[in-house]
Amino acid sequence: MCQIHIAQSEADDVAMADRAYDTAQKAVEALRAQADELIAEVMAELRFNLRKRDTPNRRRIIRTYGATYSYLAGEPVDAGDAAVEAEASAEPEA
Repeated sequence: MCQIHIAQSEADDVAMADRAYDTAQKAVEALRAQADELIAEVMAELRFNLRKRDTPNRRRIIRTYGATYSYLAGEPVDAGDAAVEAEASAEPEA
């Protein structure tokens, strides 16, 4: 009989945690547009302030803020771009 009460209590805890999670997700969703706007503003300011630097240096600095870049086929890779160099070395040779 005691195990039934424990199981019911744990089930109630899960339901409450699930409701709390849903509430938190709705709060985050409500802030999404504001966060996206702020990110866009920061990136625009970074690009403006770095506009006179060479492209590889500008990319390196902006990457420290979490931006990612993808190279087009045949496009030269920035010197020291470890992520791209690691991908290239992991590709099997034909």
